[in-house]
Amino acid sequence: MDKMSKWIVKYRNMILAVAIVLLIPSAIGYFNTNINYDLLSYLPSTSESMKTQKILGDDFNLSSVDFLVVNNKSDQEAAKIKEEINKIDGVEKCIWRDDVLDISVPKQAIPESIQDMLYSGDSTMMIVTFKEPTSSMRTMNAISKIKKYTKDDCYLGGMSAISEDTKDQTEHDTPIYAGIAVVLCMIVLFLGLESTIAPVVFMLGMIFPIVYNFGTNVFLGEISYITKALAVVLQLAVTLDYSIFLLHRYQEEKQKLPNEEAMAKAIKATFTSITSSSITTIAGFVALCVMQLTLGRDIGIVMAKGVVLGVLSTIFILPSLLMFFDKTIEKYKHKTILNELHKVPRFVIRHYKKILVA
Repeated sequence: MDKMSKWIVKYRNMILAVAIVLLIPSAIGYFNTNINYDLLSYLPSTSESMKTQKILGDDFNLSSVDFLVVNNKSDQEAAKIKEEINKIDGVEKCIWRDDVLDISVPKQAIPESIQDMLYSGDSTMMIVTFKEPTSSMRTMNAISKIKKYTKDDCYLGGMSAISEDTKDQTEHDTPIYAGIAVVLCMIVLFLGLESTIAPVVFMLGMIFPIVYNFGTNVFLGEISYITKALAVVLQLAVTLDYSIFLLHRYQEEKQKLPNEEAMAKAIKATFTSITSSSITTIAGFVALCVMQLTLGRDIGIVMAKGVVLGVLSTIFILPSLLMFFDKTIEKYKHKTILNELHKVPRFVIRHYKKILVA
């Protein structure tokens, strides 16, 4: 590892330049990775639900069915809405009472049992079937268009509608809580580190493994929306401490050696320490891959890959950033608020037997 760490320090600027260039194909890969919003697709094919779903799709063309409740509309207005929905790409058929009985016949003339199925007060219900599975992009787009046609006191329910709502909510919320996670991490780092600039450098360094991880998901074809929602925050949580370890070792070595030699030694020490730590983390995520619910495999592969990329970025990219911002990191410092514990360790050592019993 000695030669490798010296090589990393020697060619740090070239490594950083290559790392920045690699962000471009990673971004392209991210935008070309499909997001799966259909949790049913992760159930094993042998489960009763999936067998039934297959029969509904193959034999009855009803694997993707939603229900549209139309409020406070006349039968003529409801018929017009139905006609518009039938024109939407992705809709197989919108079914309502006029498919079997002309709307010129008043609803009071319909048998009461049929009325109860189609009407409730001033509301009526339509059945909408789709040409593709519940959460396909074509079905999602159709759902979105149906909602535009029916914004005025109409409500759409069913698995496809839920999937489309989930998609909208996830896309809206993910940047918000990812931003909150970054802010909270920054606050903790500001409280625990002397340098005011180091937390910013750490977050800058975390961009690389996160973007690489999302970009390389393109080779999986698609990932679930749950994986997409969790990946950023989980990757921050499990790999950010690697950066802290590297900085601390670098600062310790700088007191005895020139900067380049100090960083080389810090890289070697960091690699040795975080490798064993990361392997146990990776093993934990890989264990998810044996779940029968294949959502576990989806999360496991993405997060194990994220940890590997986090380690590689800490060893190859972060040293370049720390040395590039070295003077600024040393210049702007503040008093740490989260100081080292002194009384607690002494207490633990004095009372370890009682603590073990407790």
